[in-house]
Amino acid sequence: MKKLLSVLIITLFVAHFQAEAQCTVAVQSIAEDFDGYTGNDLPACWNRQNNAYVIFDQLRLRSVNAPQPMGILPKTVNARGVLYFEAWYYPNWGAATNCQVGVVDDPNNPASFVVLGTFAVNSTLLTPFSFDFSTYTGNFQYIAIAMPTNSGKEIYIDNLTYTSGCVSTSVTAVAQDFTAQLASNGEVTIATADIDNGSSSDCGAPALTLSQTDFDCNDIGVTQVTLTATDVSGNTSTATANVTILAAIDNETVTATSSSFCIGGATTITTGSSASGVSYYLRDDSDNSIVDGPVVGDGNALSFNTGTLNSTTTFNVYASTIGTVASTAIELDGANDYVSAPVAAGMNYAQGFTFESWVKTSLPGNGGSRAIFSAGTTAISDIEVYVQGSTNKIFVVYNRNNPSATLTYYEYPIPVANTWFHLAVSYAGTSTSVYYNGVLQTPTVTQNGSPLAKTSNSSFEFGRAQVSVTHPEYGFLTLLGALDETRIWNVGRTQPQIAAMMNVCAAGTEAGLTQCYSFEDGTGLVATNLVGGSNGTLVNMSSPEDWITGPIDCAAQPDPACAVEMTQTVTITVGDAVAPVADIASLSAINAQCEVTTLTAPTATDNCAGAITGTHNASLPISSNTTITWTYDDGNGNSTVQVQEVVINDNMAPVPDAVSLPDLSAVCEVTVLTAPTATDNCDGLLAATHNATLPITSNQIITWTWNDGSLNSVSQDQVVIITDIDVETTVNGGTITADQTGATYQWVDCDNGNAPISNEDQQSFSPASSGNYAVEVTVNGCTETSGCVNMTVTGITEAHTAELNIFPIPATQLLNVVCSEDVKALHVYAVSGQLLASYPQNTKAIDVSGLSNGMYLLVVQSESGQTQRRFAKE
Repeated sequence: MKKLLSVLIITLFVAHFQAEAQCTVAVQSIAEDFDGYTGNDLPACWNRQNNAYVIFDQLRLRSVNAPQPMGILPKTVNARGVLYFEAWYYPNWGAATNCQVGVVDDPNNPASFVVLGTFAVNSTLLTPFSFDFSTYTGNFQYIAIAMPTNSGKEIYIDNLTYTSGCVSTSVTAVAQDFTAQLASNGEVTIATADIDNGSSSDCGAPALTLSQTDFDCNDIGVTQVTLTATDVSGNTSTATANVTILAAIDNETVTATSSSFCIGGATTITTGSSASGVSYYLRDDSDNSIVDGPVVGDGNALSFNTGTLNSTTTFNVYASTIGTVASTAIELDGANDYVSAPVAAGMNYAQGFTFESWVKTSLPGNGGSRAIFSAGTTAISDIEVYVQGSTNKIFVVYNRNNPSATLTYYEYPIPVANTWFHLAVSYAGTSTSVYYNGVLQTPTVTQNGSPLAKTSNSSFEFGRAQVSVTHPEYGFLTLLGALDETRIWNVGRTQPQIAAMMNVCAAGTEAGLTQCYSFEDGTGLVATNLVGGSNGTLVNMSSPEDWITGPIDCAAQPDPACAVEMTQTVTITVGDAVAPVADIASLSAINAQCEVTTLTAPTATDNCAGAITGTHNASLPISSNTTITWTYDDGNGNSTVQVQEVVINDNMAPVPDAVSLPDLSAVCEVTVLTAPTATDNCDGLLAATHNATLPITSNQIITWTWNDGSLNSVSQDQVVIITDIDVETTVNGGTITADQTGATYQWVDCDNGNAPISNEDQQSFSPASSGNYAVEVTVNGCTETSGCVNMTVTGITEAHTAELNIFPIPATQLLNVVCSEDVKALHVYAVSGQLLASYPQNTKAIDVSGLSNGMYLLVVQSESGQTQRRFAKE
C-alpha cells in the first residue's frame, strides 16, 4: 500500500513536471473556445490572476469585491501578433468600459503587466475585438487580458485566437528608377510603390520608406532617392534609384491669327497646347508687362487678346505653376468690421469700372441691409453694392444722396447664404451687368436715373457703406461674412474676361486693373494692393483672428524653376508693312486685233488702304506684243507688281475697196498703172502691188495684191486689153478725119515722102490742094501712119448750111441721100476732080453700081449752098 502510494506520487510529480516543461515552449498560435472547462479549471498552459476562470464554457473576468482579474495566455513566440476574441458584460454590474490587453514577462509576475490596448465591453451580446501588436518593441512573450482593480465589473470572453508576428533575420531592398511630372502647383509626391521593385524579408513584405518623397520645381532633373526596407525584426536594407522629375510646363508653340495690320487693330495669339491647371499670361516682350491673362490651362490650346495696337509689338507667353501655400481671406463680424482703401490715382469709375470679389454673406432676413462694396464719401454714395435687408436680394445703387444726380438702382436674385461665390459688378459707362460665379444675372427691378457720377475725395470701402455714418436712416449694416481676392478695374469687364479670371489669382499687372486685394497677407491690419499703392486698412478688426482660410489660393509665389517663358515669340507689325494682295492671282493675257487703245485696271486689296487700283507702265496705243507691269501702291511704302501680257493679233486680210476691178483698155501699150486700194483692219488704206511688167503691150490679166505686213494678203485680177491704133480716116467733103480719138496727130504729104505738113496736128485735115495725104497717129508713145488718101480740091466752096447724110458707106448699088433742104442738083466727082455724073432736083438715091471701086466725092446743091461728102464704092 505504501509502495502503491509512492508510485502514484511519483507518477503525478512526473506528469506535473512534464506539463510544466511543456508550457515553457513558446507557441506560434493559440485558438481557444473554453469549451469543457468548469470551476477553477483553465485550458492547458493558461494562467490567471485573482477572479479569472472558466464558467459556462467562457473565460470570466470578475472584479466585483476582488483585485484586478487577469487571464494570461500560454507563452507565445512573440507578442507582436494579432489577438482576437469576443466578449459581453454581465448586466447586473453594467458595461465594462476600461478593460485592457497587454503583456507580462512571466505568468507569475502580474505586476509586470504592460498595457498595449484598451477596450470597452458595452453589450450583453458577444462583440468582436481585434488588436494588432505589430508595433510592440519589447520582448515579453505572454499576452494578458485584464480588468482594473475594484472596477466592479464582470465580462465573459469566448472564441479567442492569437497568432504571433513573424521573426525575420533577413531583408532585401530592391529599387527601380522612376519618372514623375510636377503637377500644376509645381509639386509632386511619389510613393514607395513607385520605387519598390520587389523588396522582401523572411516575414513577407517589409516596411518601406524613401529618403525623399516630395519634389518641387527645384528638383527638376534627376535626384537619387534611397529606398529603405525594414523587416518586422527591425533589420534594414537599402537600395538607390534615380527619380527623374519633369517640369509641369512644356515649351509651347505660339502663333498669331494675324501678324500685321493697320494702326488700331487687334489680334489673337494662341498656344499650341497647355498644361492643365497652369496659369498662362500674354506679355509685352519689351518689358514683360502682362497684356492678357492669366488663363488657366486645360490641356488644349489657349487664346489671348492683344488689345488695340498702335505700334509694332513683340509678345511672349509666360506660364507659371499655381503653388500650394494656404490661402487666407478676411472675416467681418457684421458689427463694425470693414476695409477702407483710397481710390487709385487716375481712376474715374464714372467712366467705367468693374468690382469683383469672392464673397460669403449671411442674408439679413428683414434686418438692415448688409453692405458689400461702396464708393463715395460719408455724405454721398456714388456706388453701393449690398444685400437688401427686406428682400435678401443684391442691389446695385448709383448716386445716393447726390443733389446733382438722380438715383439709379438695379435689383438682382438672392445669392446663396453663407457660401462663397464670385460676385462681379461691371459698369461700361452706360449699362450695368452683374455676374454670380461668372453667370450673367437678369435684374428683377430696374430704376433708371442719372449716369454714375464720381464725387471728389471719394474712397472705396469693402463691407460698409460710408453714407450710413451721417445718414443712418438708410439702414446699412456692415457685412456679416467674408471677402477674398477683391479687385477694382477701370473698365467694364466682359463675361468671358470675368469667367476666365474668377478662379485665377491676379498678378497685379493686368491691363485695366487698378486695385487688387488678394488678402493673402495672413496677418496684420493692412490689405496689400498688388497693383501698388492704395493699400487697404482693416478697420475695427483684429489680427490674426479675422484672417481665415479663403476659397481661392493666391498666396503661393511660384518657384522660378516653375515659371517658363515660351521660347517662341510673335511680332505683330503695326502701321502697314504688308504689301497689297492682288485680287486675281494671275492676270489673263489681253488678246487684241491691231492695237490696244484703253486698258482696264486690275485691283488689289490692302490690309489698310482697302481696294487699290493698279497703274501701268504702258504707252497707249499698244500696237505690238508687250508685257505690261501693273503696280499696286498702298501709299505707305508697300507695293506689289503684276505682269500682264498683251498679244497684238492681225489675222484679218485687207478688204479691196472695189468688189471687182474694171477691165483696163489701152491702145498700143500700158506704161503706167494706177494701183487700186484696199482697207486693212489695222493699217487702214493700202495700195496694191502688181505682177505685171511694164510696158504692157498685149492683152493679159494683172494680179493686184494687198499685203498688210502681218502675213495677211488678198488679191484681185484686172484684165488689160491692148488695142491697135486706128489708122483709118474718113473723108467728108474736102476734109480728111483720123478715126482714132484721144491721140496726137501729124498729117504728112504722101507725094512728098510723107513729109510732115507744118501745123497740121489735129484729128482732121483739109488740104489746100489736090494730092495724096496721110496722118501719123500717136497713142501712148506708139505711132502708126494711115494709108494715103487722094484728095481732090474742086474749088467748090461748102457753105455748110444744110445737113446732109449719105448711106451706106461704103456703097455697093445705091447711095441714099438725105438732106435737110430741097436738093437742087447732085453731082458725082472722081477724086481727080473729074465730074462723072449729075442728077435732077430732089433725087433721093443714086445708082453707083456702075462706078469702079474707090473713093468719090458727092456735091449737093441746096437752097443754102453746096454741101459735099466723100463716099467709097465697093
